[in-house]
Amino acid sequence: MIVSVVVPLFNKASYLSRALDSIWAQEFADFEVIVVDDGSTDHSLEVALTHNDKRLRVISQANAGPGSRSQSRTRGRPPAPSSRSWTPTTHGCQIFLPQGCGISRRALLKLQA
Repeated sequence: MIVSVVVPLFNKASYLSRALDSIWAQEFADFEVIVVDDGSTDHSLEVALTHNDKRLRVISQANAGPGSRSQSRTRGRPPAPSSRSWTPTTHGCQIFLPQGCGISRRALLKLQA
């Protein structure tokens, strides 16, 4: 099982690097990150693009509207095909603990067994 971490993003430029750094620091390394910028008006998109990692995909889309409508569309399914079998979602301002993906992955593998 491999992992895609989806990061819905709207105007979180001041938090995004810290959030992405926490994802890069995972003990489990077989993952990709899909940042979906929902028409940010700050420099969130530029911050995302400064992260030079082959596991990163950045998608920019026009703002889909306020609140849960655009966020749930992004969280519910990635706007581009994910190549991975498990897709957790975080936000541009949240921090992943280093063992977060690995613990969740192991629990899901046990459930599938």
